[in-house]
Amino acid sequence: MIQDIQELSASLRYAAAWADKLEALRHSSAETEAGLLSTTSAGPLAEVRRVLAEAREFAESLASGVRPEAADYSLPIPERQKVA
Repeated sequence: MIQDIQELSASLRYAAAWADKLEALRHSSAETEAGLLSTTSAGPLAEVRRVLAEAREFAESLASGVRPEAADYSLPIPERQKVA
């Protein structure tokens, strides 16, 4: 959980690094005409979303003047669907 502005800044740099990785995956996929982008991008996208959720909650807590005690930033894991 983000506790202060320094952690927010570090978290945003971390999310930007993941965005750079996604951009590299996109370029690689376009160059090789591979259809794996949807599979290989799932983890990085989940990580970017997690960090952005933390940053958003921290910013909203500053705006409201209330600091959240503890929050769970994990994304729900979708259940696997059975194939008939």
